[in-house]
Amino acid sequence: MIERSLIFRCAVLMIGTIPIATAQSAFKPATFNGLTMGRSTVSDARKKLGEPEVTSRDRQGLVWLYYSDIGPAKGRIEMIADQKTGVIANISLTPSSLTFVEAQVLFGKGYRLAKYASDDCLNDAEGTALYESATGTREYIVYDSSGIALKLEGARVKYVLFLSEPLGPKSSICEATKLDLALSGRVLNYRGDYGRLLIELQPEHGGPTQEATVHSGTFRFKVSHKGPYILVIWMKKSTGKFTVPGLDVVLHSRDMYIDRNTNIEIDLTGK
Repeated sequence: MIERSLIFRCAVLMIGTIPIATAQSAFKPATFNGLTMGRSTVSDARKKLGEPEVTSRDRQGLVWLYYSDIGPAKGRIEMIADQKTGVIANISLTPSSLTFVEAQVLFGKGYRLAKYASDDCLNDAEGTALYESATGTREYIVYDSSGIALKLEGARVKYVLFLSEPLGPKSSICEATKLDLALSGRVLNYRGDYGRLLIELQPEHGGPTQEATVHSGTFRFKVSHKGPYILVIWMKKSTGKFTVPGLDVVLHSRDMYIDRNTNIEIDLTGK
């Protein structure tokens, strides 16, 4: 699934009378000035494109680089990469002026109109997760074979996305993973005050983190979707809210897959 960002929080596309081709082929990651999405790094970008005008980092582990007028059309370039690996996930071009007719000269006619809906259980503070849906209200012009997607505003191109992965899967992940489960767990061999423990359940596929406090060594989550999660147990040292960087500490962390047969036991021997 595509790295989610504010650039994917979009308005509904009005195609009007623009003819829509229906070509479809296997997805291939986009290339941009010799950079391959999902493979090339920030270091590669600096070598090929020079130093960005602006660089910033966020709390989700992403680095953002901004350039101007270096793409297939003049306009603002926004590059998103992973802070740890430096690998470029996606590039967005917001053109100064580009019509859909002009875009077809640049990118060809091997496109299709794809409709997307929001996969609500995956949405979080980072943005909106999408999946393909015949009844979706978000429409893109998609070039699968070159990893490019266009967002139109009337007959003009609002932005061009150069992608490492498709905008979204062919069906809803939320629908396929529905689970209504009251998940209980136990903390074993803890010698401290249970009131200072907080359990977090972080879905690896995106979506909000769930939290539970520990009472007499037990805790409970309401799990709505099966799948991979990260389980984290914090010990509170601060006087304010939980998970204050530098004040609260992680006692335990592990990856786990949750389904109806899941049972959680956390052994804190020696903690």
